[in-house]
Amino acid sequence: MRLTVLENLLLAASKQRGENVLDNFLRRSKAIAQEKKNLERALSVANIVKLGTLKNEYAANLSGGQKKLLSLGRVLMTEPDLILLDEPTAGVNRTLALQLMDVYAKQ
Repeated sequence: MRLTVLENLLLAASKQRGENVLDNFLRRSKAIAQEKKNLERALSVANIVKLGTLKNEYAANLSGGQKKLLSLGRVLMTEPDLILLDEPTAGVNRTLALQLMDVYAKQ
């Protein structure tokens, strides 16, 4: 399955009402409201990780560094209290490493 940057971020959102069959029928308006909120958050996170202009690009077409940024974006979509990183800049160029550190510091 080929997913865009935005679709990857949307899949990572936590506690999605639309995943519950009953919520889709009994609480449809709440599920729709949450989808809109998730879309806003995904667009915001895409901009935070410097992938906003690539939101409609297939993830498979991203560079290695951009894929790392997308992975960070998926983590941020879960709204974690804490992120533990193991060599987050391994294998990326210096410019991207500085961007990653800037993103981590802002969160």
